[in-house]
Amino acid sequence: MEDYLAGNEPSGAKDMLDPRVTAYLLVTWILESASACHGFGFPFDQPHLEFYRRLQEAYPALKRLKEKGVSVLPLTILSRALTDGALKKLVSRMQEKVSIFEQLRQAMRIARVEHHQGLNDEGDEDIKTIASRVKRFCHCANIVKLASSDTSYHKMVKQIDRYWDKLFADAIEVDTPTGKMIIQPQRTNNLMEQSFRFLKRDGRKKSGQHSLNKTLKGMLADTLLVRNLANPDYVAILLKGEKNLAERFATIDIQQVRREEKENDQRWKKYPKRMAKIFKMAHLPQKLMKTAVK
Repeated sequence: MEDYLAGNEPSGAKDMLDPRVTAYLLVTWILESASACHGFGFPFDQPHLEFYRRLQEAYPALKRLKEKGVSVLPLTILSRALTDGALKKLVSRMQEKVSIFEQLRQAMRIARVEHHQGLNDEGDEDIKTIASRVKRFCHCANIVKLASSDTSYHKMVKQIDRYWDKLFADAIEVDTPTGKMIIQPQRTNNLMEQSFRFLKRDGRKKSGQHSLNKTLKGMLADTLLVRNLANPDYVAILLKGEKNLAERFATIDIQQVRREEKENDQRWKKYPKRMAKIFKMAHLPQKLMKTAVK
């Protein structure tokens, strides 16, 4: 177990895992399928598709573990999901479209994983080179065939054609007080999205919350509380005899606050330390079943 928490392979027979521990790791590996994503968001990441893939890969191992006596596994529900014909068909179509999207993404040089710049990736090639690559993509035999028989692919090609001049506009030469400057029009609204992501990241750092939903909802109630500071009677209740808010805050027992924060962290702690490394492992069921009790 310690080897896996450290991200290493098991070192010997003494590290063989109890079937119940193996089942726990497999189930959490499925549930935390979003760990395999890169944080780019849809459509660059497909967390629901990754969940299905992991469920598909882990099911045989979970079935073997149930045969060994791990009776708490809900295999009936899992089997029902994996054998659902409509879901299988949907997953197949999604995998096909993800493959096409990745080809277009590579052609347009958008948010490349290997460059580790995320959604801020601006591309590093000449715009004309990118345009010629996208043109080859749109006119390749596979895309032409798909566009002729599938409405969604036809719309994709039509959308690219419609905005072609804006996507691959020539650079604009402008006169400035310091001389001529070349400006390349933005292919997307990436600059505005970068500003929005900065605001979200800043808000998360201040609140410690992954989602800004609670912050935005709380702003309405907080606005009223702040406005109440203009009311002398309300302020007097807050101060409790102190001269100002700074002195009032100074009377708070910091040790009590730290104890409550620590207890709160433990209350919401989902997994043991370093398990995040396990969630990111590829093909975990194959690795774990080598250490399962036979």
